[in-house]
Amino acid sequence: TTPVPSVSGIEFADSDDAANILGGAIGWTPPVDVSFITGYEVYMAHDVDNSYGRVVLDSAGESVVPVGVNRLSMQTGTARQTKNEAFPANWLLVFTRTIAGLQLVAEAAKLPLYDESTAVPGFVGLSSVSFFDTDADPATIGGTVSWVLAEGADLGFTAVFGVYLGNATAGYLGPSLGGLSRGTNELAVPPGKVAFFNTHVLVHAENKNGRSADFVSVQFQAFDGEAIVTWTSTTGTSTTTSVTSTRTTATNTETATTTTTRATATSTTTETSTSTLIRTTTPVPSVSGIEFADSDDAANILGGAIGWTPPVDV
Repeated sequence: TTPVPSVSGIEFADSDDAANILGGAIGWTPPVDVSFITGYEVYMAHDVDNSYGRVVLDSAGESVVPVGVNRLSMQTGTARQTKNEAFPANWLLVFTRTIAGLQLVAEAAKLPLYDESTAVPGFVGLSSVSFFDTDADPATIGGTVSWVLAEGADLGFTAVFGVYLGNATAGYLGPSLGGLSRGTNELAVPPGKVAFFNTHVLVHAENKNGRSADFVSVQFQAFDGEAIVTWTSTTGTSTTTSVTSTRTTATNTETATTTTTRATATSTTTETSTSTLIRTTTPVPSVSGIEFADSDDAANILGGAIGWTPPVDV
């Protein structure tokens, strides 16, 4: 059947800077053909499927916005919550209504709901993150970083997900790979990105006030086409899914088993397994002729210079 026309261009900027309280007006562009539409309804929900959706009332306490009025001014002090307090409101959905009833959820217009406040995101809100290196150069990386949201996660204070290189075990945050607005769960890393001494890809939740202390990370090995790691967790606990991958070509036998880390504001949990990378390609040149003569005659104390002959090709 012909789908019911949908609104587009939803806009909302929270005018109340108290955490978990919303204020202001939600606006939208109406469909070109409104002849079958009898009104509009706005819901706040946990996800794009309108899970635990709660209708948003206007300043007069009405739930239906008449045709010709393309905005809804919220009641003062509207709480950011769904019908189930265990599942925070993360999305706004605008439905059209006809004589046949409310529009299907799949056809409704949707907008990530951002709660203006002085709060920094508390938790990153991801249940898994993975990285697949598709760059053939062992010194560089490229590919796709992807993640899955955790059930029940509160994303209201998250404006973007920030993706970084770094070392999760050492607590080092390196250069940014980019930031993605909510509603997107994949970041493409162009091939040729130099990893330097970084060993992990880290994902934080961020807004203008800062980034979450909590993060998720994946350790990578820079070789072409291999699944590196998938990290999974549940709220309040940590579990690890370890992926071991082996590839044999005419010149290479490569095996990797992964390490993952999740840090929280109060603790760091590290799960470690062995990591081995065996290559039969041309080795990196080595120095030779190491020399050292201890110039300090005290026991267990050293002094003097260590010297060596550099490789022919440096």
